[in-house]
Amino acid sequence: MHSYVTFQHVPRPMLEGYLGEIHWVLKSGGYLAFQLPIGPFKDVPLENTLGYDLTPLQKIQEILRRNGLGFL
Repeated sequence: MHSYVTFQHVPRPMLEGYLGEIHWVLKSGGYLAFQLPIGPFKDVPLENTLGYDLTPLQKIQEILRRNGLGFL
């Protein structure tokens, strides 16, 4: 499964829900490939779907772990 130029436009609370669903449908041993802009935290309002927020790598790894996913 892959996502290209999508998740950076999804507010973090919604991203966690998406990742949980992806974990649910991903085959055992499967991979999810995606990109996010990494940097100092910068949040955007939920209604701003064209903007994107920056998230530190450590926070992205935490979000993945909370949703049953790993980080390569």
